Amino acid sequence: MITNIQKLYEALDKVFEPTFSSGPLRLKRDGYTYIIPQHSIAYIEAKEKQSALCIKNELKIFNKLLKDIEAELTPELFFRVSKSYIVNFKYVEAYRDNIDIIMTNGCIIPIGKKYADSNAHAADKPTFKVSGWNAMVKVTGENLQISLHRMSS
Repeated sequence: MITNIQKLYEALDKVFEPTFSSGPLRLKRDGYTYIIPQHSIAYIEAKEKQSALCIKNELKIFNKLLKDIEAELTPELFFRVSKSYIVNFKYVEAYRDNIDIIMTNGCIIPIGKKYADSNAHAADKPTFKVSGWNAMVKVTGENLQISLHRMSS
């Protein structure tokens, strides 16, 4: 089921995509190199010495540590919520402060105590830098607020 929030982020991707400098992830598995667009990843979960990427409601396992994948991610799209999880802003449907996050696919991601304060309301406030402007997007229920602020030079 596609939500209004998901439609919003798809539209914002088209506007802001040229500003993100990082490209797709390149991850190896079974002798193949998989090219994975970052915007298609809902969340990433650590599984021992591997990482599971949720792409189109399917978990794909790769032999790469979560911290190594995190270093390649676009920080405007992703934030770490626990020792085991990194989530993509655009797939967050709801959250309970310092407890958990509900993703658009229905998965519930726990927020780790260590990360709770640093991520407080992070899902509300994705910020993008666009041609000398900071753009902040806030979605509350059916309401959308976009704030633009010129960056000081």
